Amino acid sequence: MKRIILVGILFSCLAFASRKISNNLDSQEISDLKINWSAPIGNVSFRTNIDFLDGNLIIASNGGNYMDYFIDKGNGVYILDPKTGKTQLNFANESFGDMDVNGVLVYKDRIYFGNDNDEIICADQKGKIIFRQDASGDIEHRPILIQSGTKTQLVFAMETGEVRSIDPESGTINWTYYHPNFQGQKVGDNRTMFKLKMHFYSGDKFFLEPVLRDLNNDKVQDLIHIAEEIDVFAIDGKTGKLITSILNEYPDQYYGTFHCTLSHSSPAIIESDNQLYLALPFQCNFEEDFDGKKTINQLRIFNLNGKEVKRIDLGKELITYRSFQHDNRIFFGGKWIDFTNGLDNYSIHTYDANIKNYSAPRIAQNSLTIDGDECLVLCFEHGFRKEETYDKSTIGIYNLRKKAFENLHHVNVTSEFIPVIGDMNKDNKVDILLGCHDGVLYNFDLNIAASAINY
Repeated sequence: MKRIILVGILFSCLAFASRKISNNLDSQEISDLKINWSAPIGNVSFRTNIDFLDGNLIIASNGGNYMDYFIDKGNGVYILDPKTGKTQLNFANESFGDMDVNGVLVYKDRIYFGNDNDEIICADQKGKIIFRQDASGDIEHRPILIQSGTKTQLVFAMETGEVRSIDPESGTINWTYYHPNFQGQKVGDNRTMFKLKMHFYSGDKFFLEPVLRDLNNDKVQDLIHIAEEIDVFAIDGKTGKLITSILNEYPDQYYGTFHCTLSHSSPAIIESDNQLYLALPFQCNFEEDFDGKKTINQLRIFNLNGKEVKRIDLGKELITYRSFQHDNRIFFGGKWIDFTNGLDNYSIHTYDANIKNYSAPRIAQNSLTIDGDECLVLCFEHGFRKEETYDKSTIGIYNLRKKAFENLHHVNVTSEFIPVIGDMNKDNKVDILLGCHDGVLYNFDLNIAASAINY
């Protein structure tokens, strides 16, 4: 993303732009977990994912700086040996332009991604660019693969408000959807003027990865996007047409008024009685209530036509500005809600009776089975409230039946990365990959048998 900043700050950034990403802490200082390997790949975000190609690990990077105004190093795409973390290749990291990349997709031996240089790129595993296509803005998450009958399409969303479907072989555009307040470049616009404008622009029209569901029963996944942290747009995956939208106006008077809160959060989809519902958090704050003692939190439930069908009072202690979903469970800061038994039979739980957590956890893609119980691997970016710290993260192995942690591990740097688990180094134990704010991707050993992973 880009921000308008003072000229003096721009020049000061030059001094740091070429700095080498490195890990200044040794293994004992980083965490109580054993480190299998660490790879200095640069900064990653909560939108960064990991993919695999021919036994290698593929991951994107923002390099030394999240916002590039001058030359940066270490951004682009990395290909790593998953056993050792050794860099095999770093490409798409040209010196000029904002080459930050957040998400990658591997499809048929090709690597697809968008970058902050307003480009869509297809490359082979040697880093050779197969095609490069102009985009109408920064692409802040991985491409989305959608199968439509025998036809495969890749969908890219741009922060300026465009959603574009392309053919993965040729790059030919299948369809395009534009946000009502689209602010990017369309066909025929002057590209030079557009690039100048985009250098000082940051948008959040379509910033976050969408949730995929077949909403219209045509056997093709549709895309449910959050826009500008308050609105929902459901887009037909086959045609690019708008299926439905929920527009939540942000109140002119912030305090004392309910407002939708969806920062850094994909929309939550609840399945109940063979129906799909959208769950959106709303919050009411009060002026000078710095401790949030008067704050009112709600979860508002909408059907797919955009009609509100239910409100749930979430209490005062639950922090709703971020949420993450696993199955029919929604995880907030402080508590989580279980809709496993249906929309009307929900239950609200604390993470652990002895711990008050204050940041919503990011959840690994696979769960674990420990002593017959399903357990989730959670990463809390800022640890727990009792530590009163913003410079450490906490990894928790959370038992859903016990509603308590089996294990807690502390990492002495922060991470907004969605953890990835597997047995990357082939030692028959569970590894967790965590990209941290020191510019390093760590492979930690959880000391749990790899057979516990639920694929």
